[in-house]
Amino acid sequence: MVIRMAWAHEKAGSTPAILTERKEVIMEYLILFIIGMCSTTMGVILGITYATHLPKKKLRVARLMPDVPRLYPPAHMGDAGYDLRCSKNVIIPAQSTMTLPTGLVLEIPKGYEGQIRGRSGLAKIGISTHVGTVDSSYRGQVGVIICNTRDIPWDFNKGDRVAQLVISKVETPNIEEVDRASMIPTERGEDGFGSTGIA
Repeated sequence: MVIRMAWAHEKAGSTPAILTERKEVIMEYLILFIIGMCSTTMGVILGITYATHLPKKKLRVARLMPDVPRLYPPAHMGDAGYDLRCSKNVIIPAQSTMTLPTGLVLEIPKGYEGQIRGRSGLAKIGISTHVGTVDSSYRGQVGVIICNTRDIPWDFNKGDRVAQLVISKVETPNIEEVDRASMIPTERGEDGFGSTGIA
């Protein structure tokens, strides 16, 4: 109907009011669309800029005594672990396990955990470290469980590196209890230890 009116008035050399209103409405929508696109683009740019300049998470560390070895940043660029050091002289008897003190209390950011891992230099000579987790809510001294698998005692001096601390982000999904039959099947299925061979 509008098109017919527009065509009729064009023949008569005039523009109907309804067509003029339509043009104004279209122009308004076009302007709003352009503004929206510009706002979206600017929002994306600002979001990326903010994300790349987010303040780095802080690992707050308290030493229980002034002479406790400090926790230093990883030794090299790209290294994942902080070196944990023994805070006093300790002798681990042969074939024994002990918890070595570090003298450190950590405040790990919420949503992260501290993973205690062994050092390869100790592991290859029979001094192994039990893997541990330091939760972000824990405010006690960090200890390192060391197992001396050798046939002779092993001495740790104050300041010796005994383990590595790796800070990792953690997720805690909500638990949903279901029937086993409803679980999504996989190619591996129930194959467990040794399922891919030993070589």
